[in-house]
Amino acid sequence: MRTSAPLILLIIILSLTIIGCGISPDIYNSVVTERNAAQNTIVQLEKSQVDNENTITLLQNSNKELTEQQESDKETITSLNTDKSKLESEKLADNNTISELEKAQLVTQNTIAVLQNDKTAIESTLAEKEQINKELNQLYPAKLFKDRNELEEWLRNDDLSERPNTTTADAWYQRGLELQKRASTDGYIISTDFVENVDGSYSVWASAVTQNNYYYAWDPDGDELNPLFTMNIFTFGY
Repeated sequence: MRTSAPLILLIIILSLTIIGCGISPDIYNSVVTERNAAQNTIVQLEKSQVDNENTITLLQNSNKELTEQQESDKETITSLNTDKSKLESEKLADNNTISELEKAQLVTQNTIAVLQNDKTAIESTLAEKEQINKELNQLYPAKLFKDRNELEEWLRNDDLSERPNTTTADAWYQRGLELQKRASTDGYIISTDFVENVDGSYSVWASAVTQNNYYYAWDPDGDELNPLFTMNIFTFGY
């Protein structure tokens, strides 16, 4: 704290001078009052100065703390910006990865769709082949007609006899072979035979043996069984 001794000393000297000079008590008291007021003012000023110095010190300390906090905040901001940049880079990488995965997923889905279509086509083909095999198993191995009724029914349902009669031996024989092929397609056994007669002509006939051991023969141009060639194969020749 600064001292006000010179000022106080000056006031004392002035007071003594006033007393020595025979100044009246009223004036003296007035001077003393002013002196006391001045001293009080000085004390207040000194106190205010001390308070101001304390305030300045506090402000300086606060300023120092704020400066330090500011530096710390700058470092924090720098660190946060670094973290932000890192997170943005990671986000970009993740987005790229997601994009690649989505592309891969699309390719996989397309592949699955193609495979499903292939599977459907294969299943359809297999179903068709199974149906064909089933039909073939019903037809092959070729079997004998059950009896005369089944043979005659098959001949009636076949339209080969509706064609005009053949006029040559070769066409006649080819008619019999076609009839044999049609029967084979339906799973039955029919034979076609020919013989050269003594006069140089030819005879052609179709024949079938039924499951009840009967032999039947007929002209390939027609459907009527020839009664002369109808016999039980086990009694033939007896």
